Amino acid sequence: MGFKSLNKSDKHFEVARQHILNTDGFTTEYCIKDSNKVTPFHFNCQGCTNSSVSIDHSNCNPFDYEKIKINVNSIIELGGTGTICKIIECENCATNYFVGIGYIEPNNGRDVLLLHTIIELKEKLLTTTPKLY
Repeated sequence: MGFKSLNKSDKHFEVARQHILNTDGFTTEYCIKDSNKVTPFHFNCQGCTNSSVSIDHSNCNPFDYEKIKINVNSIIELGGTGTICKIIECENCATNYFVGIGYIEPNNGRDVLLLHTIIELKEKLLTTTPKLY
């Protein structure tokens, strides 16, 4: 099994734990696109370890509060969202991950996308107030 990309989710998420934070900047390990060369980052689901995905920049967008319902400050505290991001979900165990991807443009004018962070998410339980009649 693999992963699917969630363009939008009605679930409210909160951070469970961070699996990757690129503090090294431009390295071949986290470089997923350099000009026309694409090298996806291989990631195994930490929930079930039976699924894997090759993370690339497809289906990524700037962070949008309407599409990704999560307290952005909790991600900023872990190093930030990156320039573009997406939510992926393991099709085997339904574990969700926030994937943040950063963008740089070196002096030679090529576009470079770097994996910035992978954060495991859990569904946030919302408290509801009972209606009084």
